[in-house]
Amino acid sequence: MITLQGKGDRLDEVMSTDMPEARFPHLPWPANSKTSLPNQATVERAVPHAWAVAALESVCRRSHLLDEKCERAYQALRESEACFRSLIERAPEAVLVFDCDANRLVEANPKAEQLFACSRDELLRAEPQHFYSWHSVCQSFLGHRQSVLARGEVVFELPVQNADRENMQCEVRLVALPSADRRLLRASFVDITERKRTESALRSRTEQLRALAASLQKVREEERAKVARDLHDQIGQALTALKLDLSRVAQNISGEQRETADRIREMLDLTSDALMWLRGICTELRPGVLDDLGLEAAIEWQAKEFAARTGVRCEVSVPAEDLVLASDVATAIFRIFQEALTNVARHAEATLVHVSLRKQPTTLLLEVKDDGKGFRTEDLAGSASFLGLLGMRERAFVFDGDVVISSAPGAGTTVTATIPLQPTAGDKEG
Repeated sequence: MITLQGKGDRLDEVMSTDMPEARFPHLPWPANSKTSLPNQATVERAVPHAWAVAALESVCRRSHLLDEKCERAYQALRESEACFRSLIERAPEAVLVFDCDANRLVEANPKAEQLFACSRDELLRAEPQHFYSWHSVCQSFLGHRQSVLARGEVVFELPVQNADRENMQCEVRLVALPSADRRLLRASFVDITERKRTESALRSRTEQLRALAASLQKVREEERAKVARDLHDQIGQALTALKLDLSRVAQNISGEQRETADRIREMLDLTSDALMWLRGICTELRPGVLDDLGLEAAIEWQAKEFAARTGVRCEVSVPAEDLVLASDVATAIFRIFQEALTNVARHAEATLVHVSLRKQPTTLLLEVKDDGKGFRTEDLAGSASFLGLLGMRERAFVFDGDVVISSAPGAGTTVTATIPLQPTAGDKEG
């Protein structure tokens, strides 16, 4: 370090610098600057010039670094723009870029040209109202503009016409693009016409299958009711008459005909058993209590029968007032309840079943909850109980209802059926 006292900061800067002869080559440095220094006056005269040269060199170096940074930034910008354009041009769907401030399209890819039967230049030159009226977009793009700017993305469906003037359905996704000085939106158009047709056909087929299932269930219930009536009225009456005749014959047999009397008593017992079995069959086919006393009484009766047959205790809660329900709705709820009890008997290993029937403002709710071993609901598909669940759901779907099963290992199972209630005449008047 060479130190030389001089006038002003510039001289101090010059002489306090390591190797000043290299830093300021314009000064008259002696051959050996470490042992001898230039004349004070000479230094003072040369310092301003040397300082200016050094400052200029510093500015040049900084300018060069700045140029390099600008060049790298410009190159990165060019690469980003090329990547963005490549992504748009290679996109499988039609893509438009809209400038919200200029109210114009600023970019369109080849797929957009094909979709709207316009060249890129024609699309970019077209006024928005002309562009959208030409292709039946009906200002939907402009109508969603504020929502996109506020939320970042909006997806909606839009009918448009393709190059052949054929109507098609598009899914439009509007996305706000990041920009420092402009509000840009990217609109991508995906042709979902075929998907909509498939969905419509599937929906129609499903509705037809459900209507068929509902019709089959109705026919089956009618047939079951008819068979139950025929069994009760014909075979039941015949067995009852046979039992009465056998009783009269038994009374008229003398004591010497003990063997005949024993045979007649056996026939009486067999006839009584046949009558009991017949009543059971008729009840399984169509419980008379459901038609005669209503859904609440039928559920209470079925719960008692289930408890007596399986030994599983049942707690039942039904509305105190009589429910006014259509016959097919009451039948659907009762059959769902029967299927739920069947699953409890087959799989639950339960000791207690809670049954609740509640009328809510717009729906009728049936809940069957047991304290059995439970299961993982994801294992239900493909199991033996799955068909039973489908049957319960189909019965509810006929009336726009649903059946939900919730369960977990060790936590029991709950079956919840909900069916919307149709407003009665009194509800409509109120």
